[in-house]
Amino acid sequence: MPTPRTPPPPSCCAGLRLTALHGWQQDFPLHPSPFRQMAQRSGATQHELLAQCQRLQRSGALAAIQVRWGAQLPRHRERLGFRAAQPQALIDALRRLPGCVGIDRVEVGAGRLLPGLWAELETVDAAALERQLAGLPEPPLQRLSLLRADADRGGDGPRQDRPLAAALEQGLPLQANPFVPLARRLQRSERQLLATLLHWQRAGWLAHLALATPADTGPQALAAAAWEQAVAPRRLPLGSSAEQWMPSHPGAGWPWGLWLLLPSTAALARSQLQRRVSALGIEPAWQGLLLRQRPRAQALLFADQAAG
Repeated sequence: MPTPRTPPPPSCCAGLRLTALHGWQQDFPLHPSPFRQMAQRSGATQHELLAQCQRLQRSGALAAIQVRWGAQLPRHRERLGFRAAQPQALIDALRRLPGCVGIDRVEVGAGRLLPGLWAELETVDAAALERQLAGLPEPPLQRLSLLRADADRGGDGPRQDRPLAAALEQGLPLQANPFVPLARRLQRSERQLLATLLHWQRAGWLAHLALATPADTGPQALAAAAWEQAVAPRRLPLGSSAEQWMPSHPGAGWPWGLWLLLPSTAALARSQLQRRVSALGIEPAWQGLLLRQRPRAQALLFADQAAG
């Protein structure tokens, strides 16, 4: 009768758990047996590491294997302001859009100058953004282009292989050979699929695959101020890395030359904003508190593409 295997000590389990949670957030191996490679680096067996990852996924601490698109992948991003006559209905509709990565609702200080709700959408091109906006209960009042996708000039990147790109955005399973079921679905060999991913990575279209914790989509309070184009200061004061300054050039339907967004609370918003505003020496047209939601950590650029 085989001797039962002695379980590893708690310290070993704890170390493996931390490694599984944090060790491959940016460099999940593009390899036929990624967990075998990862196990060699962690000092565990492939079985131990994979079992730990699967336990963490069942508990909600780990997501499926996720794609992170690279900086060289063209995309279209806009910031949109809405009147929000029925705010909750609009928020629900925005959350369902695969390109929505942020929703800001004005909680304190809304006035006639400012729409009641803002959203940021990122899509693979401008046409995709318009298709998503067409499904909303109301059109935006103000629009600011943050990124413009170049025209698709062909090639062999994700925009030319949208079924593969869409399948990656759905996530890969936590199993010993996670690329095999995807290759079968797309009727390709595993070698062809991995060669494509490595090529995308070298070209900068794919940053990496990630074994990461689920994104934090809970609400966040932001103290905010906005200056109109005509008086927006051009020199910005140095501040903490948490601050987000958003200067913009004049554009049709966009009256704001500068935004300041600062993580805060309702109790501290006024004093924190006042310090930053004083450093500029120009009073903003509006200041108040936003409540930000993040429906997802990254836009699903190819969600409308069939992956079968």
